[in-house]
Amino acid sequence: YTPPTNFRALCTQNLPEPTIKKGGAHFNTVLYTGNGGTQTISGVGFQPDFVWIKDRGTAFSHRLVDAVRGSTEVLFSDNTAATQVDSYGTVDSFTSDGFALRLGTNVVSADGANRNGDAHVAWNWKESATAGFDIVTYTGDGTSNRTVSHSLGVTPSFLIVKSRSTRNWY
Repeated sequence: YTPPTNFRALCTQNLPEPTIKKGGAHFNTVLYTGNGGTQTISGVGFQPDFVWIKDRGTAFSHRLVDAVRGSTEVLFSDNTAATQVDSYGTVDSFTSDGFALRLGTNVVSADGANRNGDAHVAWNWKESATAGFDIVTYTGDGTSNRTVSHSLGVTPSFLIVKSRSTRNWY
């Protein structure tokens, strides 16, 4: 059909040139089946700096790990708990094409990052000023007007802030 005056048809020909030509160079999703032990998850296409893991079939908490805090320090997106070394199993290290999972020390409870036979999803990001994604840590000083350094080169348009102690997400 002919679009109305001052409008264009919705098609790729009328979209602006994308800033990121290959989004998979900065973000990728992988699906895997847990084995209840240790395993390496590959196929990400890069070494991730931030991994968000969820067991797709249970109500286990989402697990967030990043290269800045260290791969074994976990934040849970659905609660205000302090950052912790997850005793139920989580990422042990980041690899050139994904990440390695480790067995938790709590053998009584199910392993939420690698539960045997369960389907899992991992969303993976690579820190990149080009992609507009950065992870930083800082120590609060009690002031309300604070400048926090980052590597984006522009003022961020979206922030997620979580204290590494027991506090709310902001």
